[in-house]
Amino acid sequence: TPIWDIPLPAVTICSPNQVRPSRFDYFAYKNQLNLTERDQTTLQYIMMTCKYSSNGNDSKVLTADFLDQMYYNIFDLCEVMINIEWMSKEMKEPCLLIERIFTPAGACFTFNSLPRKQLFGPIHSHINYWVHEMESNKTEEAVWSPDRGYKNKSNFESRPWRTAGRSHDEDVSFQLFIDTEDFDQTCHSRNDGFWVTVHSPAELPTQWHPMTFVSTDQLSHIKVIPEIKKTKEELRKWDPEVRGCYFEDERPLLFFNYYTEKNCYLECESQTSLSRCGCVPFYLPRIREKPVCGPANQECYKQVIGNIAKSLDPDTSNCDCLPSCFETEYKISVAKFPKEFSFSSV
Repeated sequence: TPIWDIPLPAVTICSPNQVRPSRFDYFAYKNQLNLTERDQTTLQYIMMTCKYSSNGNDSKVLTADFLDQMYYNIFDLCEVMINIEWMSKEMKEPCLLIERIFTPAGACFTFNSLPRKQLFGPIHSHINYWVHEMESNKTEEAVWSPDRGYKNKSNFESRPWRTAGRSHDEDVSFQLFIDTEDFDQTCHSRNDGFWVTVHSPAELPTQWHPMTFVSTDQLSHIKVIPEIKKTKEELRKWDPEVRGCYFEDERPLLFFNYYTEKNCYLECESQTSLSRCGCVPFYLPRIREKPVCGPANQECYKQVIGNIAKSLDPDTSNCDCLPSCFETEYKISVAKFPKEFSFSSV
């Protein structure tokens, strides 16, 4: 398959600097007893991503609306964290190319994801997952799907973006910044880099995708190796269990527009957490009115998700997740260089 027929992967960047003391002093507030209702609610949300010790008054469920507000009022800002070069051209407003999302690590940023309407499908307006969308989402046409690839080979303007070659001039570069002076060590101990996850544009980042830690004092070069799996149409007559995979129209998902095994398991985690714990973890897709799990329910949903991952849960069979018959996955190879290194000198 030519490189220009394969989308660049989505890239999700997570900073350990989830809560800046200048915006909310987690260290000071977590040990106070007389907090305002708003500060107490904010603290409950932050406890979901920071290290904490329970005081016995933790909430079981939280509201999604307040979580959305916190993304902009408390969590780190894209504008002070990320610069992007695309095809050797510096992007003037890089954060317009970024989706803001939640992961188990907290508030993160994703480049080259499918637009919300294409990723989540017909019920996207009822899914409370992303608090922000790129402005171009309203007009972006669907140009790619995992099972059919790009429908317009000459359209390089719509997501997921792709490159026409393999040189260093035809890639994407991120310059990442972290403010070590405005950093709360009691939330996360590491302040020297970022977690980077590489995944399909049709998927959300998960612990099953390739991930690496990039240090602020190094230049990290991430080589992406795409792997494409295709299944012949003649095998459609076989039972999926025998075939070992689902064609796109054989296994519709509630949340996601496109079936993949990872999307299927994310959906199963969300639904099983809701039925077992009465809530959904803040980083999983959910129907808008469903409650978000609070700190008091962390042990419950972590056990549910851990059992699903280990196939220990008796309800795991209800997940009914097989690989997709058409799948694009990405492996990565990471090389690290001194910060002053330049490929042009090689």
